[in-house]
Amino acid sequence: MTTYMQFTQVSALANLERLSNSRNGNPRFKVTLANGQCGKTKTDAGFAYAICDHWQGKSVRAEYHITQSGNIVFTNLESI
Repeated sequence: MTTYMQFTQVSALANLERLSNSRNGNPRFKVTLANGQCGKTKTDAGFAYAICDHWQGKSVRAEYHITQSGNIVFTNLESI
């Protein structure tokens, strides 16, 4: 079992791009924060249903981890 160090950060949401749904039909997004962090939402994560386009330019609290291959996976994203 792989464990990841979880990071939490507050930043403005610079860009939000809708990706194709997961195999189970759940939404996915490519998220770019104002500080340059760029990654994708976790597959089949429930919080992805709450993400809105009007969050762009506003502050968000982002929780994420970095995989062994260096990819950023957002595990939670909420507008503040």
